[in-house]
Amino acid sequence: MSNFSTFFPSGGGGGEGSGINSYAPFLVGTADNNPQGYIKSTGVYTNPVDDSVWLETGKLLPISLASTYPNATTGIYPDTTNAPVQFPRTRGFAANATHAYSTDFTSTQYIIKYNITGGSALVNTVVPNSLQNRTVILTSTRVYVYAYSTGSPNAYTIEAFDLDLVNIPSERITGMPYQGAGNAGSIIKVGTSWFVVASSYVIDEYDSTFQTLLNSYSITDLGNLGTSNTLISIAWDGTNFWITSNALNQAFQYTTSFVYTGISFEMTIIQSPSNLLRDIFYNAGNSELFALSQDTGNPFESYYQAYASQLGDLARTDSSGSGQPLFIKLK
Repeated sequence: MSNFSTFFPSGGGGGEGSGINSYAPFLVGTADNNPQGYIKSTGVYTNPVDDSVWLETGKLLPISLASTYPNATTGIYPDTTNAPVQFPRTRGFAANATHAYSTDFTSTQYIIKYNITGGSALVNTVVPNSLQNRTVILTSTRVYVYAYSTGSPNAYTIEAFDLDLVNIPSERITGMPYQGAGNAGSIIKVGTSWFVVASSYVIDEYDSTFQTLLNSYSITDLGNLGTSNTLISIAWDGTNFWITSNALNQAFQYTTSFVYTGISFEMTIIQSPSNLLRDIFYNAGNSELFALSQDTGNPFESYYQAYASQLGDLARTDSSGSGQPLFIKLK
């Protein structure tokens, strides 16, 4: 068994004198205890010399361990315990713990129910008077479809269904102003209010009837990046809003007053570089954020990727040229 200095080369930092969340290059083998204290499956290394604990970058630990490592770096990353789920390409999408609801891209007048694990459609229902379905909005008891409908020019409605996609005509909302909400995730319901991405840099809040404008929030500098990025999608996680743009594969967290919190995370393109990823959602049933990427070429599929708060960092290697993986100090 090689000694500690073999695996933490000179100048790499090792355990001595390095603070929590510092990095060090680390040469590891392909099996446990190479070196002693290293667990290959989790990437955790416990230094037998000083009992410091390190985590290989690119490996992540569940947020439930935050009390064990209270000062360790956390972030929002793809949930590696759940593989991406494939669905037909969609114009609108929403999900809870057991099911997903989608307005299929080709069958533009239908709302479709799937198992959350994918597979064939369970229910396929025509949306009344719809020429083209757009956004799907999901609550604990209702599925709403925002649709371009028959009738006068620019006639938009919200059609209500129960969770088995039985239509509820008495809850139909008509005479809505057009909101430019052509992208999945661009309308959500929070309490009795509707929030909509109304234009390139504006989010509007309407009352329960969608007739009275309560507030209008201007967000011309998404994430305080110093540039203008067209807003494309909004989600609510029960405490804060999350917003995405058409130019950045990132989601940005905002307060109930639409003040940026400084928290953001990168949304990962799934399956293929040709995929277009823009929309962020929240699955209240699973208490998880998820992104939906749309393949821009055949077979035009959509991919559901869950995200979760986790300990650790994305994969990094030693910048000195050794090619060794970097480890981040947890404790």
